[in-house]
Amino acid sequence: MNRHILALLLLMPVSLAAAPVARWKDLAGLSLRTGKPSQSLAKLLNKPVRVAGFMIPLEDSEAAVNEFLLVPYPLACVHVPAPPANQIVHVKMAKNKRIPVQWYEPIYVEGLLRAQKMQSIYADTSFQMAGFKILPYKGEGELE
Repeated sequence: MNRHILALLLLMPVSLAAAPVARWKDLAGLSLRTGKPSQSLAKLLNKPVRVAGFMIPLEDSEAAVNEFLLVPYPLACVHVPAPPANQIVHVKMAKNKRIPVQWYEPIYVEGLLRAQKMQSIYADTSFQMAGFKILPYKGEGELE
């Protein structure tokens, strides 16, 4: 499976400007009990999408990271309780690209979204994303 995702990553266009937006209410369409996605969420999985949220770094570096959690509100996993697993995305940047840490500013992450569970010291997640790029959030309402 990982070889297929890597091949897909290599074939991705440089610009994902047309990537559909996955809103947090879409991600909530993944059942925590059964793991099955809603119809609207199923259309977004295993495809390049854009998700707006806040970064929780999973590395000790204060300046740049290549792995982090994306959450719907600032510092969501640092303070207890963490959001439900279907409201947290584990992001690992493609090609181990390092990006600046953004603690308090929302960002967009564009990448390949998959429904796959993961555990971290901060929280359990229901989604993983191979991140292609990070963009500044411009207040379009996707954090709702």
